[in-house]
Amino acid sequence: MLNKMLSRTFQSWLPRRARPVDAGPAVVRIRRAHQIGIRNDMPVPDHPDAPLMLLQAIDTEITSETALPAWRGVIGDVVSDPAHCIVLDLEFLTVMVLGTPEHYGSGAHNSLLSTLTARGLSVEAEKTATRDVIAAVRTSAARKLQTPGMRGATDEANVQLFKDLLSGAYNLGGSDLHILLDVDARSTVKVRIDGRSRHWRVFDTDVLRSALAAGYQALSIRGTNSNSDWTIDRPINTITRFFDGTTMIHGRLTTQPVTGGCKISIRVSDGDSNAIARHTLQDSGFTDDQIRDQILPALEKEKGFVLVGGSTGAGKTTTLQRMIMAIPGRELKEIYTVDDPNEARIPGVAHHSIQRNTDDSPDKVKLQFDSAFMTQMRMDPDIIVVNEIRDRTSASLATDAVMTGHLLAVTMHGNSAIGQLFRLMNERIGIDPDVLADEENFVLSMSQYLVPTLCGHCKVPAHDALADEQLSALRTKWQLNTARMFCASGTGCEHCTPEGMRGDGETGRIVAAEIITRPSAEFLACLLQRDRVGATRAWRKTRRAAFDCADMQGKTSYENALYHVAMGLVSPLALAEVFGKQFDEVDVIDIANVVRLNAERAA
Repeated sequence: MLNKMLSRTFQSWLPRRARPVDAGPAVVRIRRAHQIGIRNDMPVPDHPDAPLMLLQAIDTEITSETALPAWRGVIGDVVSDPAHCIVLDLEFLTVMVLGTPEHYGSGAHNSLLSTLTARGLSVEAEKTATRDVIAAVRTSAARKLQTPGMRGATDEANVQLFKDLLSGAYNLGGSDLHILLDVDARSTVKVRIDGRSRHWRVFDTDVLRSALAAGYQALSIRGTNSNSDWTIDRPINTITRFFDGTTMIHGRLTTQPVTGGCKISIRVSDGDSNAIARHTLQDSGFTDDQIRDQILPALEKEKGFVLVGGSTGAGKTTTLQRMIMAIPGRELKEIYTVDDPNEARIPGVAHHSIQRNTDDSPDKVKLQFDSAFMTQMRMDPDIIVVNEIRDRTSASLATDAVMTGHLLAVTMHGNSAIGQLFRLMNERIGIDPDVLADEENFVLSMSQYLVPTLCGHCKVPAHDALADEQLSALRTKWQLNTARMFCASGTGCEHCTPEGMRGDGETGRIVAAEIITRPSAEFLACLLQRDRVGATRAWRKTRRAAFDCADMQGKTSYENALYHVAMGLVSPLALAEVFGKQFDEVDVIDIANVVRLNAERAA
């Protein structure tokens, strides 16, 4: 009876096109004209991937505070009967109404809904409770963050929504927020988690634009914002920073006007310099053999090139940061970086951040980079770290740094450790082969990918997921034990599925890298002659272990990923997604030699 009465009450204030259709007794499905922050629960018909809020039936009773979802605080000065009703802040300008049956049967409820709508707040759920439960929640609220008013039009509420977006993405494990401000429709917010973009929320465009503008104005780090005021009519960028509890949330914001609105990308990270110190190369997924035999010996060198390559989003900067933290005797070395821009400070390292506007010419940015590079060369450095060797000028500076006895660490865009060496020698960059092919100057060349890892709770045996021919290729061509392999469940579970999103059984990513260090005389001779095929052959034939062995000498990134597959950490199916190649499309070099060596060791 109460449910029918309340359903009629809903229809009295809902716009005609938003009234519930086919609502069952448990939930009331609504589409409101002023929907603000909508969760990713169900698809909206006119936007197949966008979320739709479910407003749960208000005759669902809350019998104790422990039955409530996570809430941040109480929305103040919106309730006229506080003994019978309380409004909880669920973040993202969404709320839950908790009221007694007397409240829902009175005119105070309609007034409350109108007030919430006027303030830009979206009701995610409405529940019934006794006066005692409401009083207990109010008592608990005194220990939580108080959000009096939360008026949608105020800067305070808009800044809070900006913070909610970034901290929410960070807490989901997201690396980037992607926002499309659509002036003619609702605006979508997507979050990239483990390399995959996922629909997250939908907002009224005016609400979202106000939040972005307020966050830009209030939270930008001084000197990083390219424009004094927020606008969607020209490209802008900035770096924002704020604390969420004890965690410093760092956001690198870039915008680009597009037809019908504006595209915004925000890189989200932990801005605490101590966060870098808490993570190691092992945490990235490098094997102990790679660290002990390849990376650490290279970092002990006094001079030479250390190249860390990969595609965009492959974790190059993170790897280089963790390599710097692993340098033996780092505290006594003078380490300088030229960042474009700096996103995270490494303890004990002097960072120079290039400040560029999105519409700066390449020549202007190049001048800043070269000037910072030359300045650091005059400051008695031991190690210099730069984002990229971009052209002949920066190549000349890099050569001078190495030839004058410095260790130079560089991140590069590329997909192979050998390919990036030959890129440095091409006409555009022009490093002399004599320099790179000198065994004193060649320290390390690494190229890496990030491969999705399996959830340990819901992964399934590979024998239940792979075709017979796939299992056969893994056993015969790669000499791997498929009984130890697993695949993703495809649906995920409570341990790996982000809140409000669909799971797939994968969570987190692990590095798969190829590393060339301590090159042979044959390899260096091929490099000197610009013989890429010969250099590849010379490096690949140094492989001395099977693919299920942690020794990565002479192995490619693909073969490093196969090792993770053999250990049951990565699905075999993920390799085709990351590398674009099936098992039978990848060449196996010198497998007979490896089998012979293994047989000799066994004997």
